[in-house]
Amino acid sequence: KHSNVHHAIGFNGHGVPQTTLAGAILASTISRDAHEFADLFAKPGFAWPPEPLTWIGGNILTGVMGAMDARVDRKVRATQ
Repeated sequence: KHSNVHHAIGFNGHGVPQTTLAGAILASTISRDAHEFADLFAKPGFAWPPEPLTWIGGNILTGVMGAMDARVDRKVRATQ
């Protein structure tokens, strides 16, 4: 819809080098210059499943991860 809006997200930890590279890639995209690493960060063409499957899958994964976290917590407490 808005082809003139560019963004970069997902930097964590020691993200300063990644942020600098993302800025250079965004700048080259805006100025319509080719950047040698631009293809590495191109948006993948993944199609998410339709609702309610996305919601169901998200809730299942959240529940599984919560159960795994609780199990690890119980094991850690048992060893203390």
